[in-house]
Amino acid sequence: MAYILQGNPNRFDIDGYLRQRISSPNPLVYWTASKLDKAMDLGDPVFLWRAGESSGVVAYGTIAELPCELENV
Repeated sequence: MAYILQGNPNRFDIDGYLRQRISSPNPLVYWTASKLDKAMDLGDPVFLWRAGESSGVVAYGTIAELPCELENV
């Protein structure tokens, strides 16, 4: 199954976060998806969607780690 996860730039700097993650030694992107966590599986495709006036898909990848509690990331 594929997933589309949304980021609202009025509430979260999605572009800045993605820039920072991509340039880091560990370029994994972490996202909150509490309503979907039981359905997600390793290798599932994920699209990150920026909401708002400049809306659209801003990133694509696959699930590399199974969902967990935020404090365990």
